[in-house]
Amino acid sequence: RPAPASTRARLAPQRDVTTRAVGDDLVVVVPRAAPLVEVRLVALAGRRLTPDAHPGVGIVASRALAEATVRDPLLSLEGDESGAQMGGFDGPDVTGLWARAASGRAPLLLRLALERWLWSEPSAERLEAKRAESRRARLRAGELDRAVDALFARLFSDHPYGAPSSPVADLTTDAVRAHIARLRTAPRLVALVLGDVDVERVADATAHELTRARREPRPIPIRGIAPLAPGRIAVRASGERCPIAIGGRGPAAGTDDAPVLDVLVELLLGHAGLLHRELREERGLIYSLGGRSEAWLDAGAVSLYFEVARAHASLAIARTRAAIGRLAEGDVDEDSVRRAAAALEGAHRLRLQRRSVLANTMALHACTGAGFDAHTRYPSRLRAVTGARCAEAARRWLTSLVVVSDADEPTDQEAAP
Repeated sequence: RPAPASTRARLAPQRDVTTRAVGDDLVVVVPRAAPLVEVRLVALAGRRLTPDAHPGVGIVASRALAEATVRDPLLSLEGDESGAQMGGFDGPDVTGLWARAASGRAPLLLRLALERWLWSEPSAERLEAKRAESRRARLRAGELDRAVDALFARLFSDHPYGAPSSPVADLTTDAVRAHIARLRTAPRLVALVLGDVDVERVADATAHELTRARREPRPIPIRGIAPLAPGRIAVRASGERCPIAIGGRGPAAGTDDAPVLDVLVELLLGHAGLLHRELREERGLIYSLGGRSEAWLDAGAVSLYFEVARAHASLAIARTRAAIGRLAEGDVDEDSVRRAAAALEGAHRLRLQRRSVLANTMALHACTGAGFDAHTRYPSRLRAVTGARCAEAARRWLTSLVVVSDADEPTDQEAAP
């Protein structure tokens, strides 16, 4: 079914987008009538660009900078416009700040955030508090989350992507400050504002700080990545539920490959997918299941994860391998591909109705070179996916599998078609 007219209008290419280049940096402003404004500040300064960086340094640094900004006395004014929310995030390629504020405060908030990013050094007390906060969040992770983390670390054990996303015990204040200093020389920095703002005020405030920094344009380095060797990791789990994570990686997945990887995951785990149908609907073995695909500058990855009764864990692993094998051999009909693509397009349209998700998507795409409007081209790229492309993707990204589970190896009978 076609999307409602209101949804189609929201996701139409933005004709009122204002972009400003300052050196090699980009400022994107999307005027929209709304009581709150979404602000994003994203830099290419992830683990991949600094292979010697400590695990978890990006998230601690970005959250410390966010807290210092939101508590600035200039923002502590009386009235409804004084409130502001802010936080940090990081990933293999990026470090970033997110913020939400009333329209009258958004330009000031962005200028303060950029100023602190480029020039400040958070106190040791604030850095220690953010480090402890991240460590506590890590300890609260469930068994399935730990299995997925172990899979990710193994997929990229020979690459900076493989560093865990939570801080390690020996993360020092000096390491965090060094990471903040690297933000000043990141190859790419993007500021994005989504909301009802004065475009000129936003552009002028941002340009002042970027010009003051005299940032020099730098090429974005791309590293090669070696073929992945298959493997098995045992992660102990308690109780009758057995967490399982299975995945593979491949070479860089560009903007044309990302929709294919998404369809591949949907063909396996969607409501009409092979594993959902066989393991959940027909056999009733799986308690919960999920999956995701990753498309970064250097590599792509596909991961599948689920919880299953311990007595059936080996069978679930065997059937997952068999389903991936069938896809790699081209055993997929075009109707299934079209249904998977339609489901993904609908989910994509629904997600982007949330302004926070739209702001994240535009900022990340602009920072990594795909273009801030790449989300508007995603539906047409989904509709262009074919069964042959899915089979090729399965062979490229899921030929060598890593399995994380403490279940026994499948028997010959379980592995049989």
